[in-house]
Amino acid sequence: MTDEIRGERVAAFYKHLGDLLDDMLVSERNMVDELRLTVTRYSKEIKALCSELQLKSELTAIDNLELIERVDALRHEKKRLDSLKKERLNRLAELRPRDEKLCGQLDTVPYAIFEQVPSEAELLKMAEHVAQMDRLLEARRADFQEIKVELQRLLKRMRRQATDQLALTALNNEHAFVFSEENMDTLRTIVEQTREEYKEYVSNFRERFQAVESELFSWRDKCLLSERSSEQPLPPFDEDSISESLIETYLAEVHRLKIYFEERQDVLGKLDEWKALWEEKLEHDRKEKDPMRFHNRACNLDRELKRRRHVENVLLPQAKKGVQEAVARWTELHPDSPILVQGLEPITFIDLTIHEYVETRELEKEQKHEQKKRQLMAESRFGAIPISPGKRPPGHIAQASMLKRMKTPVAERSPLKSLQQKQIRSSPAKTPHRPIASQKRQQLAVDPPCSVNSYNHLTSSPARTPHRPVASPRRQPPTVDPLCSINSYTHFTLGIHGKVAPDGSENPAHSSFASQRPKSPKKLA
Repeated sequence: MTDEIRGERVAAFYKHLGDLLDDMLVSERNMVDELRLTVTRYSKEIKALCSELQLKSELTAIDNLELIERVDALRHEKKRLDSLKKERLNRLAELRPRDEKLCGQLDTVPYAIFEQVPSEAELLKMAEHVAQMDRLLEARRADFQEIKVELQRLLKRMRRQATDQLALTALNNEHAFVFSEENMDTLRTIVEQTREEYKEYVSNFRERFQAVESELFSWRDKCLLSERSSEQPLPPFDEDSISESLIETYLAEVHRLKIYFEERQDVLGKLDEWKALWEEKLEHDRKEKDPMRFHNRACNLDRELKRRRHVENVLLPQAKKGVQEAVARWTELHPDSPILVQGLEPITFIDLTIHEYVETRELEKEQKHEQKKRQLMAESRFGAIPISPGKRPPGHIAQASMLKRMKTPVAERSPLKSLQQKQIRSSPAKTPHRPIASQKRQQLAVDPPCSVNSYNHLTSSPARTPHRPVASPRRQPPTVDPLCSINSYTHFTLGIHGKVAPDGSENPAHSSFASQRPKSPKKLA
């Protein structure tokens, strides 16, 4: 190969190598430009995502990295932010329909609609709001069920249908009912009104039932029948089972008793006469037990005693005989349908009533006897309880019980009134010596004092009562003995019991009683 050819080949080689190097350089430069553009684009996208997601970028030291590493870091950051954005949007897409549905059921305003990607705090707040709305809906639904059941129960018992549109919707179409606060309050008001109507309905029905029941009881009393005499047991009144059939059942029983009474009116009338006389006898017996029967009876004791004997000895036997004759006539005409009173024949019923009353009286007597016996045994062991009244306080004047009860102001009458109005000399403090007995008798015979003789019928005195002087044809006003020191009856009685008057004086009229007391051993000595 010539040098020329070799030179051409070498030149072509170098040229081709230069072109390759130039291409490589251009390619490298283009790649660097693309990487820089990618970095710029990723940076813008990351910045936009951070702005949307309300976050701060975590790539703070990427400037020190190589271009390719920077691009790789930016690509990973963009991918993370994209996934986070997608996650938040998915959560928002799940919460928004639930919130709208709950708001529609509760008739409230939906949660704020976001114009951008919500933050994590906003999503948590929205989730809490949805949960709260869900709990509120469940609570209102539970209240709604209670109200609905109560409304159905009341309407069913009254046999009525709801007239309000909201109540109809609640009872017939629960899914279309809006659980708003206003609707719930309205429904509660409807239930309260229905409850008041139900109370009035029950009250009216109870009045009707009680009227029919009282009529039934009155006819049972007239027919002298018990509850078990009904052909079928009568159901009692119950608010849970109110129906017109209940009143119809009672009315049918009343009609049956009316027919029963009309057919047996003769016998039942005689029994009523005997029962009325028997009640009169029981009333007489109750009056006999009354400890106050002798007070304020308007002199009716003799009349009542005659009536009682007439009832017991004449009227009651006649009434019993009339019942026997009426029963005999009924048995002769209706041998297959006997008359029963409380499940017994009329005569047996009368005899049993009398026997039970006699046994009750005997039992009461035995109980009183046992009580008296126990009282005597207790008094023999522990002593009797005094039942006498206490002493009257000093200065007290006896007053009639009728005057005490009527509180009528009356003038107090006392044999010492004239003495109290006069000035009486008080007795000396020291008791005078006892005069000789013969002298005292002579003094009493000459000048009867006003101290002892005037009250011997009131006080117990060991001294003999002197002869009563012959009454003068004209009663003279009492005179006062200058030696008399009695101011009142209480003052007089103090000396009898050995007591000293409040002013320290001693009644000389009682000096004889005082002198009869035994002397002390010292004085005897």
